[in-house]
Parts: sequence; structure tokens; C-alpha cells
Amino acid sequence: MALAELRATLILKGEKVILAIAVLRSRRLSRIAQGLGISAVIVDSISLLRQLAFNGLAASQPNCTPVKAEKRTYNLNLIEIDTPKKPQQRKEGQKLDIPIIQALRGIASLAVCWFHLTYLNSNFPRGLISHSGRYGYLGVEVFFVISGFIVPYSLLTGGYELKSFWKFLAKRVMRVDPPYLASILLVMALALLAAHSAAFAGAKPHFSVKQIILHLGYLIPFFENENWINGVYWTLAVEFQYYVCLGLLFPALISKNPVVRRTAFLLALCAPWINGNIVLLPHFAPLFLIGIVGMELMCKMIGRPEFLIVVTASVIAAAIKVGIPETCAGVGAIVCILCLRSSPRWLLALGNISYSLYLVHEPIGDRVVNLGLRFWPSLTPTALPFLGCLASIIFATTFYLAIERPAKGLASKIRYRPT
Repeated sequence: MALAELRATLILKGEKVILAIAVLRSRRLSRIAQGLGISAVIVDSISLLRQLAFNGLAASQPNCTPVKAEKRTYNLNLIEIDTPKKPQQRKEGQKLDIPIIQALRGIASLAVCWFHLTYLNSNFPRGLISHSGRYGYLGVEVFFVISGFIVPYSLLTGGYELKSFWKFLAKRVMRVDPPYLASILLVMALALLAAHSAAFAGAKPHFSVKQIILHLGYLIPFFENENWINGVYWTLAVEFQYYVCLGLLFPALISKNPVVRRTAFLLALCAPWINGNIVLLPHFAPLFLIGIVGMELMCKMIGRPEFLIVVTASVIAAAIKVGIPETCAGVGAIVCILCLRSSPRWLLALGNISYSLYLVHEPIGDRVVNLGLRFWPSLTPTALPFLGCLASIIFATTFYLAIERPAKGLASKIRYRPT
């Protein structure tokens, strides 16, 4: 009897040792699996089966107490191996939480404002202040890269499909056009009021019906001898062309088929050579592409090698066709988006009104600077651009609250899928 008990005790201790080794191996295997990207659920399942097998073996022995399996919780949401993770789908209209993008918008808009009020203003004295705004126009290229990133990101997280193309355009029109149309009325009203002033000097403004109609469809670049009534509107035309092309090509750009996806990338890279007009989308397509592949990298839809190859090709194409400073601004924008995760609150506030500031800084800020130079010669010119920017920001804040924010609310009500 004593011999039988000793034998059972040795068997039980031996099984415990084997079980301990198995658990250690399974933990080591889990660490290796995590390094290889293999789902931990598979490893846990193997470990569980091993423990159950050992428990069954121990239970079959006489006078042996079964070894209790370790109590664990198992995640049953299996993830397919080698399938890139997608961002969690958000509710349509929900604000995207990427604060650095808002900050970049604010910086870009303020840079363009400063450029127009100083370097581009022919009435402003040449000097250190005027030259400080020399490269402020690069805010436009930053906007293009931001749009390249954020618009497809919103489509991806919002559940966009090609059949929702017209809803997508309707959302963009509702989001962009009300402030744009209001700014057109503002420019025309200020120009006509200034023309009726006793101190007005120069040619009276004239706005033809054709010119106004072409503004409604962003069609000015397609007609000779027609000009924008506000110089910044040309970028809105490029953006709208981007919306149309993105809505149609989005399934190809995010395709899991590498041939289809890379063909779409190649089309964007070659676009500047297909159409060389410097105020149309093809000229700036490589900059938009930098933002698109940046979005796909962040969402783990493509790997780093593919991202680096496409960005390198985009940088070369943009440097050749658009310019080296413009390309550097675009690269800086995508680096900030991918690497930075926080921003000062004042920059976020400036980012909220960035579109309104972009639209109104010329009719408001330029007039402040020009009127100051004309009627207050005792005031140092250095202060005028700061006053112009301040006036533009104050007016843009009112413009945002009264027009842009309600337009955003209406746009959010247009949904790709029924609720």
C-alpha cells in the first residue's frame, strides 16, 4: 500500500513539473508570437488544450488529485493574420480627434494671412517685416497635405462606399460652400461701398453675371480672361477637384490588392505630367498623395516600406513640378501629423476658425493695412500687419460662429448610411 502511494505521489509531482514546463513554454511562445504578429488567442488555445490534457491524465491515475487548470479569460475576437488593422468606425458627424491637424490648419492660415498683408501687399514698405512673410504662401501646400490625409480618413472611418459618391459631394458642398458664398458677398459689398466713398481713388469694381456664375462652380480656371474676385479662391477650386477625384478613386486607393492600390498611387504621381496647368489639381497631386499614404500608414493599411517608397517618389515629383520650398512644407506637415499628438489650446482655437480666416483676411486685413498707410501716416507701418491680422481674426471668429459652424452642423446630417 505504501509503495502504491509513493508511486502515485511521484507520478503527480512529475506531472506538475511537466505542466510547469508547458506553461513556461507557452508564455515564451506568446512573447515570440507577439513579436511575429501572430494572434495570442491561438497560443492561449494551445496552452489551454495542454493543461486540459494534463489534467485528464492526472485524473485517470488512482488516488491522484486532479491539477486545476489556471483560470484565464480568453478573447474570442480573432484577428486574421496579416490583415491590417482598420480604425474604429466612428459615428458620422463625430469630431475626429487628431488635434495636431487643427493646429497645423491654424498655423497655415495665419501664415497665408501674414504673407498677403506684408510681402504681397505692394503698398506696404519693403523691409524686414515685409520679407518676414515671404514664405507664408507655403501654408497652401500644408493645407493640401492636410486634405490629402483628413478627407480620406473621414471617408474610411465613416463607412464610405462608391455608391455614396453624391452624398459625399453634398457633404463637402454643404461644409465648404456657405462660408465661401458668404465671403463672395462680403468682397463684393466692401468693394462697392469703397467705390462710393469720397476718398476712393482708382477704377470702380465691376462684377459680371458670368464671373459670378463661374465662381459658383469653381470654374474660373477653365475660362480665359476671367479672374477670381478674391485671390485665395483658386485653392478652393483645386480642393473641390480633389474631392471629385477622391470620391471616385477612393476604393482603389485603399484596395487590399497591391496592384490596384499602387496603380492609383502611380496615377497621382504622373498627374503633373498629364496636365501641367499650375492652378489645377494634377499639378499638386503628389502633395495630396503624401497625405493619403500618411493616412494609410497611420491606419496600418500599408507598411513602412511602401509608405517610404511612395513618399520618396511624391517628394521627387513635387520638387520637380511644384517646387522645393513647397515640397519641404508638405513633408513637414505629414511628419507633424504622424509624430505629434498634442497642441496648445490657442492653436486649436485658431484652427477652428482657419477656414473663415483664410476666406476673409484679404477683404478685411488688407483694408486695415491700406487704410492705415493712407490715413494714419504717423502710425508706424510695423504695427499695421499685426492690426490687420488681429482684425481678420476677430472678424473670422464672428464669421465662423454665424456661418461656418452652422454649415458644419448641416453637413454632419448628411449620412452615407441610414441610421
